Amino acid sequence: MEEYVDLFPIHPSYIEVFNKIYIVENRHILKNISEIIRRILDDEITDESPGIVSFDSYWFFIKENLALKTDANIKEVVEKSGMLEDIVNRSFPKRLYKPLALQMIYALSVHRLTTGDISIHAGLTAENLRDDLCLHLKGMPDQSSDTLQSIIQAVLKDIMTTVSGQFIEHNTDNGQYYLDLKKDIDYDEKITQRAAIMDDDSLNSYFYDVVYYCLEWDQKEYVDNFKIYEHRLNWVTHNIFRSGYLFFGTPESRPTAQPPEDYYIYFVPPYNNESYTDDKKDDEVFFLFKPNSANSFNLKLYGAAQMLKELAEE
Repeated sequence: MEEYVDLFPIHPSYIEVFNKIYIVENRHILKNISEIIRRILDDEITDESPGIVSFDSYWFFIKENLALKTDANIKEVVEKSGMLEDIVNRSFPKRLYKPLALQMIYALSVHRLTTGDISIHAGLTAENLRDDLCLHLKGMPDQSSDTLQSIIQAVLKDIMTTVSGQFIEHNTDNGQYYLDLKKDIDYDEKITQRAAIMDDDSLNSYFYDVVYYCLEWDQKEYVDNFKIYEHRLNWVTHNIFRSGYLFFGTPESRPTAQPPEDYYIYFVPPYNNESYTDDKKDDEVFFLFKPNSANSFNLKLYGAAQMLKELAEE
């Protein structure tokens, strides 16, 4: 505690990490600390933050120093960290935790430059981030360190989900998180490219996948390789169940299903303008979906993601 008091508002880990960055001369530490103090000198310490500055803040100095970017390793870390930061800024799902997510990205970026080799699988644990950054969140259920660590772990998981597995890796053996600069495949772009060439038949197939999911059942195909299913409805006024078939397609493409039942429900393909005949039979019901551009775009992205997942599993 005395060390924290003596160095306030600088966290002791700032100096420790600073001394490990291979491209920085130790004499620069006083210059940087002076600049930090100058920037925050008039800031008030509020209940929302302990006011302690740690090594994550040094990332701004690295990004602003053009001379450092002549080093190939630093240039790569800055570029990949910038891409990671940009994705999180645009797409992070929990706005309340976004500042925390960015702070941890800056810390991992600085730490990436302390390992000598920027490809080494070494980083910081959630506990390291909690303590070495002196992280604080207002409005936690309680102020215990365990609760804060659980939130940090959840935010780290959200970061990895948001960036689709790019740039950041988690070593489950030792709990460390680190920037993996080789994990730079832009999965969102790959999905978008695949979506752009998706044909109508594939779109119909993925549309039916979504409908099947929304039905919240686990019914098996009644006829192999055809999306036809046994279906039952409760005829409430007569207190009996009626049996029928639900088919993803048109009457013309429906296989013969035995035995004949009381009714037939059709989900007509929304794409490809497949023609069909509605004979206005009493035992037939048709559901038609009229897609708009937004629905179609989202369905294409879903289908493309599923298609790429299937290819990756082969």
